[in-house]
Amino acid sequence: MQALLQLLKGAPSVNQFFIDPEIPAITKEKILDQILGRKVKALILRFLKLLAQKRKLGLFEQIHQSFESLYFKEKEILAVQILTAAALSESHVQKICEKCQKFTRKKILPRTEGKQDLIAGFQLKIGDQVKDFSIKNKLERFKKQVLLGF
Repeated sequence: MQALLQLLKGAPSVNQFFIDPEIPAITKEKILDQILGRKVKALILRFLKLLAQKRKLGLFEQIHQSFESLYFKEKEILAVQILTAAALSESHVQKICEKCQKFTRKKILPRTEGKQDLIAGFQLKIGDQVKDFSIKNKLERFKKQVLLGF
């Protein structure tokens, strides 16, 4: 399912093709077969074809997010996005995950992403919360303290 999500997000013309009501569902099904045929399980492919038949393939991203949210809740998994200026080694990611797991008591699924405006350090996005452990943030807090006179 990640492959289709990446395809839909990465190529707006592909997304437009799948949500276009003028294109027959059978054509969309054939394209799904060609793109995803052996890359996804048969059940998922049938589900995607059903969405195409019902003209609901445009809702796939929202359906995927809802499914993932329910699955993670059931399995006690917490998706954590780690934003860094430079790529982290696997051991650094593991250490961050261990700390998060200690506080949340859930399995951690890390997703790393580059963020160029960070000087050093990292930010954690957990749901709609952001925990900022970057040097940029520390410098901004220090600047506010200096300007306010401690």
